[in-house]
Amino acid sequence: MAQKKQPFDDVLTASASAGSNDLRTEQVKPGWLWCVQRVAVENQTTLYTDLRILKAGRGAEFLLAEEDNPAAATLYWVDTPVYLMEGQYLVARLSGCTLSDVLKVYLTGWKAQVTEVTP
Repeated sequence: MAQKKQPFDDVLTASASAGSNDLRTEQVKPGWLWCVQRVAVENQTTLYTDLRILKAGRGAEFLLAEEDNPAAATLYWVDTPVYLMEGQYLVARLSGCTLSDVLKVYLTGWKAQVTEVTP
């Protein structure tokens, strides 16, 4: 059973290395459930080759969104709720970046501690 929801807003920032860059949330800890209600990604500096937004962890990756040849300084997002369970995390994979590009991921949603319900 979920307890009281704790809203969150978070921004992940990185300076790109040349090639592919992964920006990821922390892994969901045991006893927690996250609902990411919106994730938005941008390369503030230059255009790049490919953007993938993934749900990962627990031995699998699930593609949530993909954009070919994204423009610079343009937000790309997923605004359908994404539920993350223990051991899962979100990844924004930006390919074809230029060294020192400014990369950003914006997240909003809620977290809740969960307990097992026994009969």
